Amino acid sequence: MRSFVSACILSVALSAAVLPWHAEALAEAAQSAETLYTGMMEREAELRDATLRAGVDIHEVSTEDDLVEALVRIVEARKRRRR
Repeated sequence: MRSFVSACILSVALSAAVLPWHAEALAEAAQSAETLYTGMMEREAELRDATLRAGVDIHEVSTEDDLVEALVRIVEARKRRRR
């Protein structure tokens, strides 16, 4: 998401030079993207904190991870935690 925001800001800078009448609208769009990103990050932190306070395990699994390996890692972590 950060790269998207950077791309928006770059787009604003380039557009301001080439299409000055659109610069204000593009600046507002970039600012909106930054606000949305910041809000999402804050909400994620709030959810993570609430989940941990509730005693729920959090396991992050990427779409690039091998699913079987990820599940084995989760089960092993759970077993270690119970000991």
